[in-house]
Amino acid sequence: MAQTRGFNVKGNRVIYRELYHCIHSNEVKRKQGNRETKRPQSARARNVNCAASLHLRIERKRLPYSHSLEVELKFTHNHVINSAEALSFRRVEEEVHQEFINLFRDGHSPSSALYAHEDSLHLNASDEQELMEILADRAKNPDYDYVAKIFQQYRESALGSRNSKPMFERLKQIVEDYDDSGQGRAVLQEYDASSLEYYLPRMSLK
Repeated sequence: MAQTRGFNVKGNRVIYRELYHCIHSNEVKRKQGNRETKRPQSARARNVNCAASLHLRIERKRLPYSHSLEVELKFTHNHVINSAEALSFRRVEEEVHQEFINLFRDGHSPSSALYAHEDSLHLNASDEQELMEILADRAKNPDYDYVAKIFQQYRESALGSRNSKPMFERLKQIVEDYDDSGQGRAVLQEYDASSLEYYLPRMSLK
């Protein structure tokens, strides 16, 4: 479930309170605001007014008890919770997100990273039924648009934007690391034409 409301605790009575709703509820849609729908003609509907919710609350007076957390769960979904359509809207798990970052560090493109990830899912699934559910679950198997987006974020973070100063600073650092590795030498030639400055690395082996 997605968190739809976090409460600012002001008094001494309640010290923790949060409210969650199903991702297919109108509350989640309202919190997201007027977000543009990428595929308006698609039959896939995220907001089906699902009433399932989870309310967590801790009152100070209940702290001495062994079970101080008050849980109010309304598990009345109006849709199939493990269908391919429902699973396709789930938020990508942080562990999966980090796995793709590691694949990008190893030199993968979005396409090859997604292929390697799905190949790993095939190898680790215990049976065909589990594999089908995992492949349909966006939390474990994100779509290409998501992978391409985090690749763009990773590239800008690690290298900077294309033809920007941070990218050339990163290139300079890579060349210096190569020189320090003892595997060879590289020469940085700085070029300036029409106010455009860039580095041309010339790699040479010993």
